[in-house]
Parts: sequence; structure tokens; C-alpha cells
Amino acid sequence: MPHILVSAGVTVVSADASALATSQPCGGGALIAGHLSNTTAIYLGGSNSQALCLPSGQVIMLPVSNLKEVYAKTSAGSATVTWLALAGER
Repeated sequence: MPHILVSAGVTVVSADASALATSQPCGGGALIAGHLSNTTAIYLGGSNSQALCLPSGQVIMLPVSNLKEVYAKTSAGSATVTWLALAGER
């Protein structure tokens, strides 16, 4: 069965790690993308470590239940992250 879109959003991140959203349920996971205009990579992870590199234009599906669990940062400057929060299957 297909996933259902719950919400879509844009978050601008900097060298200081921050959650992608304060609270955005996504029981079906989340699609996260580095915006095409970014000149620096985004690093994703939890609150203590962000080691997964997401270059400009790349997309990843993460099996999280809430976007507040996903933290993002850049190595320098700022970058735009776009995301889709998905509900579970119908």
C-alpha cells in the first residue's frame, strides 16, 4: 500500500545542529533532501552526532516516527533541507 503524505517543509540549517522540526509525526518515515541550490553538504543524525553526509540534490528515506528525532547541520555556512513526513500505510 502507498504511504500517505502528512506534511512537507523546508528547514534552513547551519553549523550548529538542530532538529528538522519541533514536532512532526511521520509514522511512515520521512524523505529528506538537500536542496539543489546548496553549496555545502548537510550532515544528518541524532542529537549527539550527525555523520551521514547528504550532498546537494540527494534524497534519503529515514524510518523515523517524528522529524524532531532527525538533526541536521552543515560544516560551514547554511543550507536548505526539504522534507516530506509520511504517515503509515493505509
